[in-house]
Amino acid sequence: MKTQNAYHPLRAFAYAVGGFSCWTVGDALNKLISLAGIPKYEVFTLVGLSGALVVLFVAALRRKLTRLKPHRLAPLFGFGLSGAVNFFVILEAFHHLSLTRFYAIIFFSPLCIAALAPLLFREPLSARKLASIAVGFLGVLIAIDPRKLAEPGGDTLGVIAAGTSMLILTGQSLFMR
Repeated sequence: MKTQNAYHPLRAFAYAVGGFSCWTVGDALNKLISLAGIPKYEVFTLVGLSGALVVLFVAALRRKLTRLKPHRLAPLFGFGLSGAVNFFVILEAFHHLSLTRFYAIIFFSPLCIAALAPLLFREPLSARKLASIAVGFLGVLIAIDPRKLAEPGGDTLGVIAAGTSMLILTGQSLFMR
């Protein structure tokens, strides 16, 4: 007899592909919205409300509404505030950068987490992990191409916004540990 929570590799793969596809489509739509000149506070309100409604709907379908009751409000408030700030920073970055360049900067976050984990959580840092961090850092530098930032019309503000978003995401991930 199978349990309901049994691990199914194909199901996990399908969830991963679906989740990342929705994430990429959502970012592309947010980029189009940021370029359309719609006020950021309107976008924030619509995205926040629609996200809350989806969570409420799914919890209701699963008959688990009581799990939405918050615990420890202060950390939750701080996490939500950092998420709100990050949303506005991301919209600013989308206005100035291509999605490819934005993702190159944002995906530096796991490297920062791997580098900070030994300091904050006393996790071991192997030579293999250190080499991965170094190679990843070089890849981000190549993708950002710092020489273009000094040129007229350079996207310095976009890189700063994406870097700020990366730092917020890193902080949130470390906080969740």
